[in-house]
Amino acid sequence: MQALANILANIFSIPRKRKPYGSRRTKSSDLVAQETSLMFADVKVKFLCQRDRKMTIDVDQELIDVARELIAARFKEGCHRIAAALRTTSGRIYSGVHVEANVGRIAVCAEAVAIGTAATAGDTSIKTIVAVNELGEIVSPCGMCRELISDYSPEACVVIPRSGEPVNVPVMELLPDKYSR
Repeated sequence: MQALANILANIFSIPRKRKPYGSRRTKSSDLVAQETSLMFADVKVKFLCQRDRKMTIDVDQELIDVARELIAARFKEGCHRIAAALRTTSGRIYSGVHVEANVGRIAVCAEAVAIGTAATAGDTSIKTIVAVNELGEIVSPCGMCRELISDYSPEACVVIPRSGEPVNVPVMELLPDKYSR
């Protein structure tokens, strides 16, 4: 069982030397850490969400629920198929729906509408963002949205589906070698 924990630690870049499960790290470099755990074959494996970590299992369920409620209320075939919700570092939540057009290149993604709503309020430091389709399923942002999210908040996390489960990933993991001027 310990071998499985070591394999998972390597996959998810979890440091091998950690304090016991009941304790929390308190170094200043870890103040942004959030701790969660999973059970794999009776072995408790902890994941830390830090800015420099690749992935975390700890997702913002309230944000997912806001996006799902929005698409349930505003879904319109051919007009609004995706909804997005984001939480800024101030704790406020902003949302938006995808705006379809007959000419595809002028369609606007839900993530961009949500970011625009936050920008209108003067609150653009994104902590976490998620998008869902008309069925309420979490979807990954397109390439342009990844660029936009990283332009506004390179430290943001994006909720995406992995192996059927929602996970947070840093936007820069989704956009390696980002273009810069």
